[in-house]
Amino acid sequence: MKVDIYSDIVCPWCYIGKRRFEQAVASFDSDTPLDVVFRPFQLDPTAPEMSLPVRQYLAMRFGGLGEQMTRQVGSIAEGEGIRIDWDSALVANTLRAHVVTMHVEREHGAEAQKALIDKLFLAHFTEGLDVADPEVLVHLASEVGADPPRVRSLLQSEESLTEISNAIAAARDLGVKAVPTFVFDGRYRVEGAQSAEAFRQVLNEVEKLTREREGDTGR
Repeated sequence: MKVDIYSDIVCPWCYIGKRRFEQAVASFDSDTPLDVVFRPFQLDPTAPEMSLPVRQYLAMRFGGLGEQMTRQVGSIAEGEGIRIDWDSALVANTLRAHVVTMHVEREHGAEAQKALIDKLFLAHFTEGLDVADPEVLVHLASEVGADPPRVRSLLQSEESLTEISNAIAAARDLGVKAVPTFVFDGRYRVEGAQSAEAFRQVLNEVEKLTREREGDTGR
């Protein structure tokens, strides 16, 4: 079963959704292999190139609602075992982070990409690192096996940035409007950080529909 997860590194709901989806996969009682790949999307394509504190940015955009938003999301994240340090978190434009995650998936596989995604979430939400900083990206990518000079070259390439921008535009053309969005076998779409139980039900239903479809094809 193919699962494409449209996600963004600075989206707390993407972090929560990933954790819940993994819980569902861990209890998915099936021999069906899962091919999970993260696809690029930007929560805020207008995020500044120069990073600034999340609290400051949210206050600029939402006023007093910003504090309410961080409290609510932080509490939900904590329930999933995720610690968000809003005092150190930095707003970052994630275009270059997506360049690296796509590169790692292509050259090192889906497991390496998943490991990098975990490191990027931790860096952004807990460690207060700037995930728009090329050197941060190079370092994290190297920890999952990527070659630092190769990653630096990609991050300096306008062609790589254009490719990611086109991939995000293609996602919008497919109807992806928000993240996280999970697409199963290219046809069944689930939006939002659903509960682990909801994801389990989706996995079971998609498996059932796929088997029925393959049975119809075989007749």
